[in-house]
Amino acid sequence: GTLIFEDPPLHNIQRNLLGYSYEYIHRLMPYMDGDFLMYELHTLATLSHCLRNPEITHEALEGDYGLRVLLTNSWFRDGKYIYDSTGYNRGNAMTPLWIAEWLHGLSATPEYPDPLDVYHHPDYRVKMLYDFLRYLDCDGRTPQIGDVGGSRNVSLRTIPQFEAHDERALQRLPEDREFYLSRLMTASGGNPEAFRGGRADWWLVFHADEPLPAGDKPPAADVPGSRMFDDGGIAILRAGSDAQSRLHVPFTFSKGAYGHGHTDKLAINVFRYGYDWSADLGYPTTWTDRKYGNWETDTASHWTVMLDETEQKSNVIGEYHWFAQTPLVDACEASCLPAYPNAELYRRTVGIVKDVAGEPLYMVDIFRVAGASTRDYLFHSLGKPEDLTVTFDDPGAAWAHQPEGSLQGPDVEPTSGRGYSWLHDLYRAPTDGGLTATWRPSSGSSQPDRYLLTARNFGDVTVQFT
Repeated sequence: GTLIFEDPPLHNIQRNLLGYSYEYIHRLMPYMDGDFLMYELHTLATLSHCLRNPEITHEALEGDYGLRVLLTNSWFRDGKYIYDSTGYNRGNAMTPLWIAEWLHGLSATPEYPDPLDVYHHPDYRVKMLYDFLRYLDCDGRTPQIGDVGGSRNVSLRTIPQFEAHDERALQRLPEDREFYLSRLMTASGGNPEAFRGGRADWWLVFHADEPLPAGDKPPAADVPGSRMFDDGGIAILRAGSDAQSRLHVPFTFSKGAYGHGHTDKLAINVFRYGYDWSADLGYPTTWTDRKYGNWETDTASHWTVMLDETEQKSNVIGEYHWFAQTPLVDACEASCLPAYPNAELYRRTVGIVKDVAGEPLYMVDIFRVAGASTRDYLFHSLGKPEDLTVTFDDPGAAWAHQPEGSLQGPDVEPTSGRGYSWLHDLYRAPTDGGLTATWRPSSGSSQPDRYLLTARNFGDVTVQFT
């Protein structure tokens, strides 16, 4: 195949086809995100390695839409995130990992005489994508920031996954070899060759590391700690040595509600025992139902604070103040005044208090606000209303039922507008004291999700085919 492609006439044909492909990309560029262009780079990177052609290699690495430009613009320039969605960010990080492998070891004289190492080259820094994937994972869950699909059911990975990209990291990142080798040994139960024999894909068949001896006992699993993605605007507080009971508290102050983001600045999640206890909606159930923009992406549906009963401003960026890790407390503080420009203070401090062994005891959440007439601390979690009991410190506090209208007003029909119109059949209790709320989801390992129901009423639709 290489000899045929090196024939000058056919090589020119191939160049023309490649040029047409890039002309097509140039036309679509205003409407495409970086992840689509990454997929286009797959083909170009493969051609580069097969043909050893310096011009094509330069186009793949340094062209207008080459690897360096896309990584710089889509990741490293603005904090590693082209989307304000950790789910899409994870997918965007996975795509260049394949491209890096196609280009790894490539030499194309005269411009590229030495074999390339894009994993560590300062212009590409692909290793940082591996680090992002490694530290973002919450024992099988992705932080519920923006459009992220999150099941109400148990989703817990107690044995680390080990896929083709982990195998490549084992080979290409010698400084992290101990970690990825431990991950392989744990995932395989101490017998990596048998593990590969049952799960090897086409990449592992030809590129797997040298045979590794079976161990008498798998090494201890890696214990992830708290992590601050300060350039991306996300903190993940963690505590616990065992995935079965480890506590994860993702905290976001990153940039705003672009194509896949929500107005959820300073929102938190709580993951433990495989559940998303914050019951964040994440990815929309549909893109057409009015619930999508009016409730699912609205500030009112997230675990944050809403001021003056209005949604946060879109496309705003928070400010990171500090992050601390100590033997007994991990904590983070951030603010986002642009979300509510009329406020004088909009700042959250979140912490996990641990015992001397590093296991979680409880979580602390302090949200400070100044300059708003109404301040609503929004909180929701798994469980039906009938599973909930609330005890007031003031025994004289009493509930008042509002069956008509919605939280937006007794004369506002439920689900008829944004935000608070989606909260109805209300109970209110004024009090100057504190309260204790207890709920125990009775649905076992599955949470029937009332939140995922679409709007209650649909209009009649007639479709005529001609």
